[in-house]
Amino acid sequence: MRVERRLTRLASKWAMIAATVAVTVTCAQSWGQAPPPTGGPGVPPPPTGPAVSPGSTAAPAAPKPAPSTAPAIPSILPSVISSATPEAARPQIIDFIKAQLNRIATGAPYDANKALADVIQPTTANARPSPAFLEIYARALAENISIISASKDIAKRLDAAIIVSKVSATSQNAILLPAVEKSIADTNESVSLWGLRGAAGLMPALLANPASPEVARVAAATLKAQATFPSAAITTEAYRVLQAEDRGITALTPQTTKVLQPHVIAILNRRLAGYPTAKAAEPGAEIGAVLFLGDQKSFSTLEPEARLAAVSRLVATMVQAADGYAAAAAKSEEADALRDVSQQAARALQVLIEAMGKDGSIPSTAAQPTLAAIRAAGKLPLNASPDDVKTRTDAALKAVAALPGFTAVTGQ
Repeated sequence: MRVERRLTRLASKWAMIAATVAVTVTCAQSWGQAPPPTGGPGVPPPPTGPAVSPGSTAAPAAPKPAPSTAPAIPSILPSVISSATPEAARPQIIDFIKAQLNRIATGAPYDANKALADVIQPTTANARPSPAFLEIYARALAENISIISASKDIAKRLDAAIIVSKVSATSQNAILLPAVEKSIADTNESVSLWGLRGAAGLMPALLANPASPEVARVAAATLKAQATFPSAAITTEAYRVLQAEDRGITALTPQTTKVLQPHVIAILNRRLAGYPTAKAAEPGAEIGAVLFLGDQKSFSTLEPEARLAAVSRLVATMVQAADGYAAAAAKSEEADALRDVSQQAARALQVLIEAMGKDGSIPSTAAQPTLAAIRAAGKLPLNASPDDVKTRTDAALKAVAALPGFTAVTGQ
């Protein structure tokens, strides 16, 4: 009996072992593994994993991800960016620019935005680029920017205009001028706007020779863009270009003023033709022209005819803005802008009359009463009534007209 009991227990034990081995084999097959060896105690436990019910089919194993075959994105070492002699790295610089531009041309929006920042970064102040590096970088960019600037996609062309604008401002390299001109002439206003910003960045360097063909090309492109897009945004940037103003610093000199003044006046005349009826004119943009024409140092060196032209345009701006103020809705943003323009024009006119009184261009005895009337027009109360603005403006206009030789200028 004892033997039979032992045999029964042993048979039960081996039956349990056999069942365990069967489950282990099934699990191993479902994971693509060889079954463990069988037979007796010490059999290793089955692998962990999803349980497989009897009669069901195991799911196929998930494929392993293939190793990435995408080429590494080139980079530029900081030592190259700051090097005074980076010529040996020219191929590396070109490869870097091409790679970033191609990321913009073909990448997803996030990757394209990252590439835009990456291609600008080496030329920023934080990167401390050397003049020699900027020379190579600007040339390489100019030679390859068509990868995105020639795109039919507005977003790609806008990216190109932004990149060229940023690099132009830091490199001051005329090699980028064709790319700037292409952006200015774009049929999309936003692209044209960034093209003008690029031109503003280049102008200080171009004006080292005010009579150069490059300056004339920029001026012509600027006038055409403002005629195509007469908005306040484009007009403001156009005046910045012609002021040679970049990042708050102007490169205006007596020589550059002589070259650029006719272009500023051409835009101003075009804009004034819309006052006071064009409510979308956004007159605040004219501050750029007023500041240009009211630059005393440059004005003092102008020929008499150019001086009269400056005074004439400031008077016209003051009068047109005052008339617009009378026609605008009370306490509106447009009314506020028109009042500011009228005041700024009066203050700039005051500077010019004072300059002519000091250098003897007009008798000092005649200048004083004129200046008093102009000062009153340049200090309008915040809530000035239309009648008050008109009265002050008319008084200033008559005072200027009373100066010797200024009757024709004011139309009085």
